[in-house]
Amino acid sequence: MAKCMQMKLFHRHQVSAFFHRAFITSGYRSCHSTATSCLRSAFILTNETINFWTHFVAFVAFSIHLYMLPLDFIHDEFTLPLLTFGISACVYTFTSSIAHLFNCMSECHLQTFFFLDYSAISLYSLGSAIAYNYYSFPTILINTTFHEIFLPTAVIAGILCTIITCASRLTSGFIKTKLMRISGFIIPYAFCHYPLIYRILFCQDELECDPEALSLHIQEIFLTVSSTSLFLSHIPECFSPGTFDIVGNSHQLFHVGVSLSTYRHLMAFMTDMKNRRELLSTILLHPPSFQGTVLPFGFLAASNLVITVTFLILFKRRNYSKLK
Repeated sequence: MAKCMQMKLFHRHQVSAFFHRAFITSGYRSCHSTATSCLRSAFILTNETINFWTHFVAFVAFSIHLYMLPLDFIHDEFTLPLLTFGISACVYTFTSSIAHLFNCMSECHLQTFFFLDYSAISLYSLGSAIAYNYYSFPTILINTTFHEIFLPTAVIAGILCTIITCASRLTSGFIKTKLMRISGFIIPYAFCHYPLIYRILFCQDELECDPEALSLHIQEIFLTVSSTSLFLSHIPECFSPGTFDIVGNSHQLFHVGVSLSTYRHLMAFMTDMKNRRELLSTILLHPPSFQGTVLPFGFLAASNLVITVTFLILFKRRNYSKLK
C-alpha cells in the first residue's frame, strides 16, 4: 500500500519546457504518465494535487447543492436559467480538475485538456449571462434593444473567448500568451457583468436595490477580481520560487477564490429569482424558456467542441511539421 502511494517527482530542469509553470521549480510528474499513475497522483503531493482537489471538491459541492434545491426544474421554466448556470458551474470545475489531473500524459493530452478547460470557462460565462438576462437585469433596460441582443452577443463572446484562449496555447512568448489568454476571458466577463454594474450604480427602487442580492453580486466581483489578480501576478511564488510549489501558490489560491466566487454568484441569482420573480413574470416579453436557456447553451457547447478539435488538429500539424 505504501509503495502504491509513492511516485517519483521531478524538478523543472528534468521535464520538457512545455510542462513548465512560472516560478514552480519542483513537484512535476513524468511527462509520459499513464492514466493510472495520474489517478494515483491525486493522493500524492505534487504541484498539481491541490489544483485538482480545489476544483473537484467544488464540483461535488455544486452538484449536491443543485440536486438538493427545492425547485422543480422540469415543470417550472422560470428556474431554467438557474439550472443552466448551475450546470455551467459544475462543468467548468469538473473540467478544470480533470485537466490538472491528467495533463502530464503527453503534450497532446495537456493541450487537449486545457482546450476543453477554456471551453468550459466560456460556457460558464454564458451560463452567467443567461441568469443575468432573466433574473438580474436592470428594470429600466428590460425589453430594450440591448436586452434583445444580450444573449446572442453573449454566445458570440463565448465563442471569441474559446478561440482566443485556445490560440494562446499555440502562441510563443510568455507575455503575449498571457495577454491573449486574459483578454479572451475578460471579453465575456466584462460584457456579461455590464447590466449588473449598471444596476448597482443606477438602481431606482427598493426591489432593484435589494441589499441582499447586490451584496452577493458585489462579493462575487470582488472574489473574482482579487483571485484573478493573484493568478496574473503569480503572488506569492514569484517572491520565493520553489517555496510554494506544492502548497500555497497563486493558481491554487485562484481556484479557491473563483470557487467561492461561483458560490456567491449562485446565491445572488437565487436571491434575485426569488425576490424579483413576481415583477419579472409580468414585464418580461420573453420569459425563461427552453429555447432561451438550454438551446443557446447547447449551441455554444457544440461550437466549442468544433473549436477544440480544430485547434487540436492545428497543434498536431505544427508538431508534425517540426519533426519533418
